[in-house]
Amino acid sequence: MTAPLSVLKFGGSSVGSPERIHRVARIIEAHHKRGEKLVVVVSAMADTTDDLIALAKKVSPRATERTHKREMDMLLTTGERISMALLSMALADLGLEAVSFTGSQSGIITTNFHGEARINDIRPIRIFESLEKGKISIVAGFQGVSLEKEITTLGRGGSDTSAVALGAKLGAKEVFIYTDVDGVYSADPRKIPAAQKLDVLSARLAYLAASRGAQVLHHRCLEVALKFKIPVRVLSSFLEKDVIREGRFFDNGTRIIPHSQETQMENPFVSVVNKSSHVSLLQISGMENSKVLELITRLQDSKLTWISLRSFESGLEVICRDELVDEFCSHFRPQQRLTDLTLLSLVGGGLTAAPELTRGVLAILKRKKIEPVHVLIGDEVMEIAVPTSPDLDPLLAEIHALTR
Repeated sequence: MTAPLSVLKFGGSSVGSPERIHRVARIIEAHHKRGEKLVVVVSAMADTTDDLIALAKKVSPRATERTHKREMDMLLTTGERISMALLSMALADLGLEAVSFTGSQSGIITTNFHGEARINDIRPIRIFESLEKGKISIVAGFQGVSLEKEITTLGRGGSDTSAVALGAKLGAKEVFIYTDVDGVYSADPRKIPAAQKLDVLSARLAYLAASRGAQVLHHRCLEVALKFKIPVRVLSSFLEKDVIREGRFFDNGTRIIPHSQETQMENPFVSVVNKSSHVSLLQISGMENSKVLELITRLQDSKLTWISLRSFESGLEVICRDELVDEFCSHFRPQQRLTDLTLLSLVGGGLTAAPELTRGVLAILKRKKIEPVHVLIGDEVMEIAVPTSPDLDPLLAEIHALTR
């Protein structure tokens, strides 16, 4: 019988110190004892990427501009290389054979769009060879190589995408995303104490929440999980020694599954309530419909990532991250440009058939004297953009209570 293959991913906080790397090595050892073939994806150690960006800015104030993106990719990919090498050493000290690979050595082929590359294909020849020899493969997440042989990065959170994409290519039975929280919650538990950990969440709803700022997973990894029907489990790496030693953690966390497990046929429901700060609204109007369609195509060709895009009879409205406003404005000249907004989002199902929910949310906004600048209600997502203020955490707590 062929041993099952699992892909494990450890985020920056999980490998943020020598002590934490040793704990990760013990978790990997526990998986190994279950007879699993293992591919492990690692992020850069906590704060390493931010430190490298800060260093680059000291050398060149233009470091984060498009003209320097190639060299920034060369710089930032060193962070994951540090993690993979150190973890391989820690595993060797436990008597486990491990070999580390960069993204390019792993055969992760990407587009040539520096800073936000997308994975086109994976040719994991060296990983297959390593697994056949009984070794654990440690892969640097967040990175790959283009067909033009350029080193690329996948954007913030890209290690999640590396892990799920490898899981899809290698036929993993499950992808374990180890992080600093013990699962996916109905809201940010650090801000809303009443938030509940979700035992199971569909990949579709997890994707919609992540694309609107929920920070546990990168939304692009959930695109891959949806497309290839890869089960993903989110769980904490911050485990006690006896829990690791006795293997009492494999079923922890939140299972993210390809299909919905809702049992009530048409009852509206909300799974996740989320708040994403530092977003902007750009709007242009008075255009011919043909010009609106041309603008949408131009924005897609730019490879820029937006949170939402809405066209109307004579114009276009885009919500994007504040940091991307100037790049968006280089492609069109919006008549309205509102920055430093916060996007409130409710993710679930049947929301267009839930007028009582809409009335309740709008009543809370009115009572708090918060005027929304954008409201969009779809069947799976309700999103409301409001000016950023200190009152938004209590407001979100009220909205969360309304949905329970």
